[in-house]
Amino acid sequence: SLCREQNGMLKIYLSGDVDKSIYNKTTLNEPVTNAAITLGGNFSNLMVHNYALPYNVVYEIVNPPVRPKYSTENQKYWYRIQDNNANASNKMFTGADGSYQNRLKYRRNWTNENAELFKFIQKSPDNQEECYIYSRLDETTRISINPATANLIQVFSNPANDTWKIFPSKDPKAFCIQAKNITAANNVMNSFQNSASGGIIGFWNDEGAGDKGSQWLFEEMLMETGIDNLREVTGIYVKDRKIRSINPETQFSVYTISGMLINQDIELMPGLYVVRLKGLDGVAKVIVK
Repeated sequence: SLCREQNGMLKIYLSGDVDKSIYNKTTLNEPVTNAAITLGGNFSNLMVHNYALPYNVVYEIVNPPVRPKYSTENQKYWYRIQDNNANASNKMFTGADGSYQNRLKYRRNWTNENAELFKFIQKSPDNQEECYIYSRLDETTRISINPATANLIQVFSNPANDTWKIFPSKDPKAFCIQAKNITAANNVMNSFQNSASGGIIGFWNDEGAGDKGSQWLFEEMLMETGIDNLREVTGIYVKDRKIRSINPETQFSVYTISGMLINQDIELMPGLYVVRLKGLDGVAKVIVK
């Protein structure tokens, strides 16, 4: 926080302690009058306080918990998932377990394999919590419950039990992952040790007394847009540093050259951009001058 004393001294506080102070005797008792506050730029979220916030509150504001974004036809978000055990967290992956292939399991260290990457697809537009989960090993088959055993979760075709709900856990920085379709109580994913097959991801009735094994953290590792396939696109032009379409009914998305989706309605900085038209395979490159 920043504080100006009546005698003109400026002080900077970090975590409640003075970090720096500056004093200029020529500004002693300089009158301070109210003035307009002007903010510029684009803001997705803005909070104004007339008091200092504790450092841990500020940290939580600027570092909110990562809830996985839903992948779409044009954008795929791949996440690594680990439980909330701070000292020895368990890293989720899909691997062989006896006769079962691509079962949800865990290990203590990342190996940077596709088996550790998962994407989430929203089940319906009007439901923000329920989704399908896919492993990057198999983008055609959802992660489901295999009825062969109550604790078997794997890449498995079982439409009756392939829906999951993600909701905040008792720890505000983590989330629970719950199976929605089966009848046993709660069915929250939990990492626990199984003597026969090593560390597996199974079910627990709930997250118990803050059970860290039922609380999951998500880390975005990869975003794919499929912008490699270039094609000639007609009817797209640039005016006033905005990318526009001759046909107002045409729906399109604009990306940076690195593949990041951007707001197509704002004035763009000069450079090269990628445009994808809805309903067409491939993309086009557009120059904004």
